[in-house]
Amino acid sequence: ELVKTAFATIQSKHKLSEALTLSPRISNRYNEDDYRYFRHDLSKARSQHYNNAFMAELNASYDQNYGSFGLGIESRFENITSSNIGKHSRENYGGYIEFKTEMIKNLYINLGTYVNYNSDYSWQVFPGIDLGYDLHTNWKLIFNAGSSQRIPSFTDLYLNQRPANIGNPQLQAE
Repeated sequence: ELVKTAFATIQSKHKLSEALTLSPRISNRYNEDDYRYFRHDLSKARSQHYNNAFMAELNASYDQNYGSFGLGIESRFENITSSNIGKHSRENYGGYIEFKTEMIKNLYINLGTYVNYNSDYSWQVFPGIDLGYDLHTNWKLIFNAGSSQRIPSFTDLYLNQRPANIGNPQLQAE
């Protein structure tokens, strides 16, 4: 397998007031992948993929004496051109809101939710909570509950590399 990847990010942080901070970021990831299942016979089971993912996001935090609020939005645009997957693209949009506080002695609380829209899998919501309690200077009790997803890659969905690897376009996000 021969792989080439280029990744670039531009980001900044702007303190607009004592309490409000904004952080924009744009990124791009380009990848070329030449997979050769039979090393010495390139006429069978070879995949040449060209992927591109462009991402943009804006995060904000608002700090108060009782805690901190976080808010963010993001977009991701993905496409692939491949010798055996074909051409595919999808879009992903998301936003989050969270609240963090340490107002109660020895207790850290973080509550939040992420709302996501994917052009292939529609809308989903992912709530979460983190709790941490300092038992001692060297010991902390941590509790976390939340949900997330894994979106199938274009390879998971569309690969047709007989005899070994076959994708399934019916896969859903997990």
